[in-house]
Amino acid sequence: MSSRADSTSPPPYSFESSSFPPPPPRVGEIARNWDFQAKFEAAEERVRIAVLETITAWKAPRPCDTWEFVPRVEIQDTYDAAPLDLKRALEFLVDCRYTTYLNNDLDRRTHEYFHRLGSIEHTGSSRWPAQSPAAFYQDFMAAHEPVQKSVLTTFGLWKYNRGGEYTKPAPDEVLQAYRTSPPELKVLLNWVLDIGSIVPVQDLRDVAQHEGTMRKYIEDSIRVKNQVQYPI
Repeated sequence: MSSRADSTSPPPYSFESSSFPPPPPRVGEIARNWDFQAKFEAAEERVRIAVLETITAWKAPRPCDTWEFVPRVEIQDTYDAAPLDLKRALEFLVDCRYTTYLNNDLDRRTHEYFHRLGSIEHTGSSRWPAQSPAAFYQDFMAAHEPVQKSVLTTFGLWKYNRGGEYTKPAPDEVLQAYRTSPPELKVLLNWVLDIGSIVPVQDLRDVAQHEGTMRKYIEDSIRVKNQVQYPI
């Protein structure tokens, strides 16, 4: 296996926890960025398994009887070639030491939402603030189509319930529509996007109801997935 002394080679994989990043490149070398592979190595084994399973689950056709996993030494190359939604999922797993694999971007949003919510509930702090218009629009454009539709429908329901005409902004109008939205609507829009809801919401009562249902789903999902983790 390649030596860690060469910054163009990946850090060697170990089943033991390791936190040694590759050294800086020597003069004249073309350096590779091994940041994700180094974080993967430093994670506990259950997190590493979740990373490998997530990569496979993201790409595997449904249904799939057998899963094939990327070699551990190829984690950095796999991360570099991954689409943005998969990169976000992998970063969430290693950064938050999450031990349950994720199937897709909807799954990642829901798991990450409740992970963040659990941290907030534990500390007793308030929920995270609404995203800036630019950040919201970027996240909206990265979301899967069912979530985007739910966001757009939430815009329309808000207007209709306040005596206006039921109209939804086009995707390219979301930035301006969000920028001019009242704070209460921004809370709803951020919730739909953060949790990956495919169901639009009309008010905070809807949020509480749907959140309760999705919390039960995520708890069941974690229990089932963790029971069938593959020993890789």
